[in-house]
Amino acid sequence: VWWALIALSFVLCVLCWWKGFRTSITIAFVLIHLACVCYHILFIVKEVMCFWVLVSHQILERIAIPTIFWLNSIPLLRNVLSVIGSCVIGVTFSALYTADHAIRIAFGRFVGVHRHTALPFSLVNSSDTNFDGLDPDTLSRYAESSSNFSHDSFLPCASTLSIAAKLSYEHPSIVTHECSRAGFVVCKPFGGLESSAHGFVASDQNSVVVSFAGTNPLNFRQVITDLHARLVDVGADMGAVHAGFAHALGIHPSQSHDTTTVYRFVESEILALIDNGQKIFVTGHSLGGALAQLFALRFVTKNPNLRHYVSAVVTFGAPKVGNPTFAESATHHFCDRLMNFVNNCDVIPRLPLQTPLMATAMGLSLIFSHSPEESGQWIVAGPVWVFDGFG
Repeated sequence: VWWALIALSFVLCVLCWWKGFRTSITIAFVLIHLACVCYHILFIVKEVMCFWVLVSHQILERIAIPTIFWLNSIPLLRNVLSVIGSCVIGVTFSALYTADHAIRIAFGRFVGVHRHTALPFSLVNSSDTNFDGLDPDTLSRYAESSSNFSHDSFLPCASTLSIAAKLSYEHPSIVTHECSRAGFVVCKPFGGLESSAHGFVASDQNSVVVSFAGTNPLNFRQVITDLHARLVDVGADMGAVHAGFAHALGIHPSQSHDTTTVYRFVESEILALIDNGQKIFVTGHSLGGALAQLFALRFVTKNPNLRHYVSAVVTFGAPKVGNPTFAESATHHFCDRLMNFVNNCDVIPRLPLQTPLMATAMGLSLIFSHSPEESGQWIVAGPVWVFDGFG
């Protein structure tokens, strides 16, 4: 709107100067000022929304969740809270599940459905349903190079991985079709659209791609996963990590004997697929980016002889995952093979918060460098590229 008004005003100024209409020039200047006012209003709204997200997170983390734990410690109230909580979670999950499917169908009326499967697209991808950029050849070229982010083959590789991260939000049938159309020989979706962690594993003769989906706002399990932000030690020289992410992936200490976790499934698929020395690429967006980093580090710590098979871990808008020990371990194992792309206006990579509220709220223009950027007991692992702007 701002640029449109500026362009219109400029055209009007030129026409009025040419025709000699002084009054019209005044109107054009008024329109220019109006455009500037609109721009500043949009900027203020954006800042207020970012600040509200930060404040809400602090209220949940410092007041609401500790209060619930305290009330739960009282025996008389424990059973009552358990019943109330179960009812609220059940009703909320059912409502969001129904809303998600209803929105998919509604968007399908306007956006259209997937041509070959007749399934509606996800809410996340409803504005852009193009997956043509999924090109496994770019992964092969990068793997054959020095596997360095400064190499010319990296950005095409990252572009393909971004499409893979985008595709992971879709129905398994859509994922399978698009991977097959792109040239992947094997494609195995895991989890489910209603689970806390889902995505797919795809491979061809040269590469294996593991992609994790991010948070669907209408997936209650994923929302709970995001909010369960306390640190938990997962061992294996990985340090302490986000408890919700660890549980979703299946590496939480309480899941040590569970053989049906997402991590165990994906690990077994990779071990079965890398029979010809294929290189491994791990990616994900938002929550999926955090799961991708966790999975990659867990994989190489459990299978140190396969570390050289991991060519790149490229994530997009991933939140902070663990403490400094986690970041140091990731740096040690991956060196320059871990990259997180971040939009400078995105608040998610700044979460969870462990710094004083005002210091964090005023620090929205966070500057990342090629060394880990520490924030309290949480830390960002790997180099981060920051992009300015809204897009």
